[in-house]
Amino acid sequence: MFVEHGGRARGSSTGAEHGGRARGPSTEAAPAASAAAEAEEGGCWRGRSEPMSTASEIERLGGTNANAPSGGLAVHQAEARRRDPRDFQPFLRLNALLAEVPPGPSPAADGKPINLSIGDPQVAPPAYLLEELTADLGAWGRYPPPRGEADYAAACVDYLNRRYDLPEGLLDPARHVLPLPGSREGLFFAALALAAGAEAEEPERNAVLLPSPGYHCYMGSAAVAGLSPVFVPAPEETGFLPDFAGLPAHTLGTSLLAYLCSPANPQGAAMSLERWRDTLRLARACGFALLADECYGEVYLDAPPAGALQAAAAEGGSLEGLLVFHSLSKRSSAAGLRCGFLAGDPALVERVDACLRVGGAGVPVPVQRAGARLWRDTELPGQTRAYYRDLFARAERVLGGRFGYRRPDGGFFLWLDVGDGIAAARRLWAEAGLRVLPGAYMAGPADLPDNAGERYIRVALVYDGETTERALLSRRARAGGGRRSPRNAVTAGGREGIEDTSMAVQGATGGKRRGTGRSGGGGLRLLPAGAGGFLRKRGAEALGGLLLLVGLAGLLALLSYHPGDPGPNVATDAPARNLLGRPGAWIADLGLATLGLSASLLALVLLGWAWRLLRDKALPRWGLRLALLPLMLLLAATALDGLPRPAAWAQAAGLGGFVGDLLHGHLTQILGLLAPLPDWVGAALAAPPALAAFLYLVALEGGEYRALGRG
Repeated sequence: MFVEHGGRARGSSTGAEHGGRARGPSTEAAPAASAAAEAEEGGCWRGRSEPMSTASEIERLGGTNANAPSGGLAVHQAEARRRDPRDFQPFLRLNALLAEVPPGPSPAADGKPINLSIGDPQVAPPAYLLEELTADLGAWGRYPPPRGEADYAAACVDYLNRRYDLPEGLLDPARHVLPLPGSREGLFFAALALAAGAEAEEPERNAVLLPSPGYHCYMGSAAVAGLSPVFVPAPEETGFLPDFAGLPAHTLGTSLLAYLCSPANPQGAAMSLERWRDTLRLARACGFALLADECYGEVYLDAPPAGALQAAAAEGGSLEGLLVFHSLSKRSSAAGLRCGFLAGDPALVERVDACLRVGGAGVPVPVQRAGARLWRDTELPGQTRAYYRDLFARAERVLGGRFGYRRPDGGFFLWLDVGDGIAAARRLWAEAGLRVLPGAYMAGPADLPDNAGERYIRVALVYDGETTERALLSRRARAGGGRRSPRNAVTAGGREGIEDTSMAVQGATGGKRRGTGRSGGGGLRLLPAGAGGFLRKRGAEALGGLLLLVGLAGLLALLSYHPGDPGPNVATDAPARNLLGRPGAWIADLGLATLGLSASLLALVLLGWAWRLLRDKALPRWGLRLALLPLMLLLAATALDGLPRPAAWAQAAGLGGFVGDLLHGHLTQILGLLAPLPDWVGAALAAPPALAAFLYLVALEGGEYRALGRG
């Protein structure tokens, strides 16, 4: 039984908990789809004279295993009745969660909180939009034609044909396309339109298959239309996509429509062409409409995702029972333009059009003209993808290997397993001024059992690279120092939770933050939170570098030790005295040089940074910086070699001595100069870049220190 907020009983569910759990990996859906393909083409979908109704027929299509695993999550179905859509609005729930919590110190350059909860593109749309929107001011004073302008529909069809390589003639702009003020409106009104028809034609069909987690519009449409929502988990075990073929036969036989998003919001998983074909065959055989939300279809990182229309073309070219939804919000970073379209089955297009004519808004003519130009722009999507690829590359450097991080197929969201998404979201806001969306809020109402998103948070990567890095570095999670499983990362009490790499939220337990000098979240902050941890890490890096160098030198010395060798430079003085001969002498030289190099504080700092880069790969452009470190070491040692030093420090810059020899001896001979360069020349050449390298590292450390929360 579901219970509403405040304790009002919702009534028992029609299927309450279906034993039906999704079947597992996506490849297991193929047998069901094959069976669907073999089923009769008669009686399945709206308008057919004999809709499929018997359980035996539907069981042939795969809805036979009521207890198949889906990541340990069951499928739940609520009764068919109208509900308060606020139950399914994640941002209202997030507002309530954070209403009484003041934001913590933000890592943003301006100190303001960073909103990573909503997929609001921050890239400016192309400048030609203004030209299109103002070219005909008189058009703003006229109602748009209900079915839109012919040129806009033609631009939409051209885009679909080009993007999905569709056969010519599959889509007719006049019959198969309907302009929308954004894809959300179409997704919502489609459920209302289909529900209105089903009440008269097939009242027993009242189930809506919803991916869980998924876009809240799907759930809200079912709530307002009075349909029975079926929350189908989309966990990692099924490729982060719902497996409709694993549902019970009764559920499949009474389903009116199914929503499916690819690439998925929030997980970013994309449907393969075969999976689209399997799902389309299943939908047609079982008699429910398939609503394919493809608004992220142009925001992909590698290969372009397949589309539902491609599956329809591969299945013979029929568009029956299929609607696809597209938008310019993500593809062209034009969310404020409110311009999109739906395309597919002309009978369904007519139903949605009729519903929109009653309660919807048409797309203004200037917006359609601007939209047509955007749909025909073939360069802009590539620029958009490059922008998001850079953001994901930065995210991977910071988060790779933690919290189930995976590079998505498409979209611009991170879907991170933090153990308790609600606790993590509250803590990140309270301690780092970061607003993220708990995954539980995207999976269903608060009283939904087996919530498929409760372990997760959704993080939108939409800001510029610098802001994104600041945000991720301030909340890069390392539960228990990075050694514990992310599944234990955040507890309900919030004691372990998200721990900041830059220590902005490190170890905040019992309401007391390290480094603040005060309890609670306010008051005077003498040092940024986690400054102690920051300094401990730097000290550990320096000590670790020293021990590493001394240990290496000792090992090399043991390998090449000879009791009768009195000289400090066995490679040049007496290599024959070494047990290993000349190779052993070279090894001994390297050991001595290593010991000498360890006397340099700068070298220790550099090696500490090298260790950190190798361990975490956590800095921007870490590969380039790691490549520069050997050069920095050589320059520093060379500069030291040319400086005055006590006689006891004869090997204080052993490696630098080698480089110095190269600079003021061998190099001059190679160049054919008459006289070798003096020592001070080599030191003078190396000192400026060595100083620059040192200042560069100090600046990096200072930048991270400021990101702790001090601003």
